[in-house]
Amino acid sequence: MVVLKNVGDSSWWEGKYVYIFRSIGNGKGAIKYNIISRKDRAVLGHVRWNGVWHKYTFYPADGTFYDERSLEDISSFIKDRTKYYKDRYMPVNEKLEREKRMEMYKRNRLTKEARSGRVDSVDKDSENLKNSVVEGLTPLEVELGTIDF
Repeated sequence: MVVLKNVGDSSWWEGKYVYIFRSIGNGKGAIKYNIISRKDRAVLGHVRWNGVWHKYTFYPADGTFYDERSLEDISSFIKDRTKYYKDRYMPVNEKLEREKRMEMYKRNRLTKEARSGRVDSVDKDSENLKNSVVEGLTPLEVELGTIDF
């Protein structure tokens, strides 16, 4: 787990490989965070809110490349800021409604897979059943055995 240290008045953060500075975005009050390399002080890109995905996302600068360690710093920052934003700005009833929709989606998806005969993610106990699936037969037919007429 990567820990970013919030320095000072919460306008900049210090990671092991990057500095992150808060700046004002496009004049509409959107907050943008600039990502700066600790090694050579180069601008690596910025992080800003993505309304379509409902989370902060990273926008790399042209011609930049990254290793897993600097991406861990950036990823940790994105998770932290997204959680902070949702906890602060998303109303409680909207959070509960979103969680309820996600649970319903997961339940419906598993039910559809079970009905269609796919056993990829129905449950972990069906591993031996999944390994014994015969081409053209549903999992129920494999479990019960087929009857030749």
